[in-house]
Amino acid sequence: MKTYITLIILFFSLVVTSQNTITEAEYFIDTDPGVGNANTLTIAEATTINQLFSIPTTNITSGIHILHIRTKNNQNQWSLYGRQVFYKSEQIDNNTIVAAEYFIDTDPGVGNATSVAITQGALLDETLNIAIPNDLAAGDHVLHIRVQSSNGKWSLYGRPEFTSTLSNNEVVFENFKMYPNPVEDMLHISIQNNIIEKLTLVDLNGRVVLDKSTNLGDINLSKVPSGFYLLQIKTENGCISKKIIKK
Repeated sequence: MKTYITLIILFFSLVVTSQNTITEAEYFIDTDPGVGNANTLTIAEATTINQLFSIPTTNITSGIHILHIRTKNNQNQWSLYGRQVFYKSEQIDNNTIVAAEYFIDTDPGVGNATSVAITQGALLDETLNIAIPNDLAAGDHVLHIRVQSSNGKWSLYGRPEFTSTLSNNEVVFENFKMYPNPVEDMLHISIQNNIIEKLTLVDLNGRVVLDKSTNLGDINLSKVPSGFYLLQIKTENGCISKKIIKK
């Protein structure tokens, strides 16, 4: 039986001038075979792509993987690829999905996140209503959704990234600076006319890997593993969350 992941491209564009259109698209999972050598996606030529793709996962192992998609325009230029982390679970026979829960950024523990109503079944293919907290920090975030099967096991279902607007904090973080990004060792942070009270570094699994409340202008990340992280910054006037890349 073939296994697929379904990816909705909400807005994937390669537009250099108003005359350019996207003519080709391709994908690969984890390892890049080289530009033009990946798996072809069938698209309609346009300036933007907004369509549904079914991508087979039969030949990959269970666990966490990264799906990459890139496009080419009519000037023969390839875009930087878009990435989506996903989890392929082991095949579970005669089990149904009975519950689902979600959390934003930081994992409170399996079974302790916010429950969301679902229709029980072997597959979960429905629109979920996720309430975004009004006090969510401005900036980058990761929404984590996991499901529970009838045998009591929990598994990762989705991990989309999203950005919240600055709203009332727009003036507070107008002069926010964070560099370099990507970072290899020392990350420098400054916010004009604002005092940083706490810094928290969270990985894409929702685990806190660094919690710091002193010497907050510089962070030594030399011992942090390479990857994508969210840096949550608490100040006396509000909070902000920024995605960083550790080389």
